[in-house]
Amino acid sequence: MKMLHFTNHAKDRMKERGISREQVDECLNNYQTSYPNANDNMVYIYNLPDGTRVKVVVREKSRDHRVVITVAD
Repeated sequence: MKMLHFTNHAKDRMKERGISREQVDECLNNYQTSYPNANDNMVYIYNLPDGTRVKVVVREKSRDHRVVITVAD
């Protein structure tokens, strides 16, 4: 996988939702589900050991991958 570049938006959402870069890496390396969204970004979903569901959206078509947003349920 290419180097991840976190957008300011992603950093803000991660801070707001208590998601660490390590959890994003864990999601991207061990996701249970992935699918393209309506904006041609890839969505990766992973359930952390504590039961938190993390969703990471990555813009795959850019020169370097960029994390667009992260969500925790």
